[in-house]
Amino acid sequence: MSATSTHSTDSVPSTGQEQPTGRLLIEELDPVQAERIRRAPLPTKQTLRRRRLLPLQVLKFMETNLRIADIVARERLGL
Repeated sequence: MSATSTHSTDSVPSTGQEQPTGRLLIEELDPVQAERIRRAPLPTKQTLRRRRLLPLQVLKFMETNLRIADIVARERLGL
């Protein structure tokens, strides 16, 4: 995203207070958990590209569905 892109919150005047979103901020978490989150590795450009690659997502979707169908068929047929 660029610095010039607009967000839906840009037109909302800021009151200086965060609106409750139902999610905890990292600072509000347990200190050990917050440290684990801070130290987590960020995905590489190649990983992000692979996650957005539509043909790969279709193949993964089909693979998952075939695995589920196999489990169901085995259960119903008693294999």
